[in-house]
Amino acid sequence: SPESRFLGVDIASSTGRDLCEKASPLTYVSRTAVPFFLAHGDADPLVPAGQSRLLYDALLECAAQPARHELVMLKNAGHATADFSRDLGLYEKISEFLDRWNDAPGGGSYAAHNGRSVRSGT
Repeated sequence: SPESRFLGVDIASSTGRDLCEKASPLTYVSRTAVPFFLAHGDADPLVPAGQSRLLYDALLECAAQPARHELVMLKNAGHATADFSRDLGLYEKISEFLDRWNDAPGGGSYAAHNGRSVRSGT
């Protein structure tokens, strides 16, 4: 498993299984999970994009409100590359997500309150 490789343990042992279970975000998915915004590069050489898909699918499967969770796959993006910071569409999606699930202080968009001019306040 990705967790066993990361932790350097044998998943076949009971100790290894326990550590891998504790390390997996899937262990902590629940019906009452806070809203999740996941962004992943589909060319990530370190963390397979399928890992984000598994987490997203698990969140949707057990969520009381599946619309609270969002997954964005960035085409041809690697792991934490500049592709993420250059994609203004991604900033827009993040801003909309934060606006939808958090009240920005004083109204307006979350991005406007955090130094980004993604869109204007309302």
